[in-house]
Amino acid sequence: MSARSQRTDVKKLVILALLVAIAVVLSQLKTFPLFSNFLQYDASGAIVLLAALLYGPVEGVIVAILVGALRLPLAEPGGYFGVAMDIAAYLALVIPSGLLFKRLGKRRGGQEVALIPGVILMVAVMIAVNIALTPVFWGIPRPTVINLVVPALLPFNLFKALVNSVLALALCKALYKTAHKE
Repeated sequence: MSARSQRTDVKKLVILALLVAIAVVLSQLKTFPLFSNFLQYDASGAIVLLAALLYGPVEGVIVAILVGALRLPLAEPGGYFGVAMDIAAYLALVIPSGLLFKRLGKRRGGQEVALIPGVILMVAVMIAVNIALTPVFWGIPRPTVINLVVPALLPFNLFKALVNSVLALALCKALYKTAHKE
């Protein structure tokens, strides 16, 4: 391995470690509840997606898992469910977006197009996971959760996925050259 390649690998690891740290900090800075008392937005998903846009879907998945693992000791009682939900959201957004960004990112409009399937998948996965798991973990009857899909779960998750995608894309455009400069 050449010295140049080693420098590039170290730089990549340092940037990914910084992204993990930033995402963990952002995950602790919750905003006001959106659409219901239990749905709170934080920008950590944008940073996890940024890792995938800068380096690829594998790195995005690794950052998602590390952020989740580091958040577990910080979680409030009962907060493990929220951490698990965030990991599911991260992965649903990061994997398809990261894969397509790698293929389409150099084409005109390709970067934006690459994010659309991730947004759609994240919204669908989060609705399905909420319907399946919220009754188990919180004891809320499934019909009640289903009744929350249109007024709360759909708009919240669409908002979260879109905001995280826009933030990640803007950060990627600003940081891409720096992250890949030798």
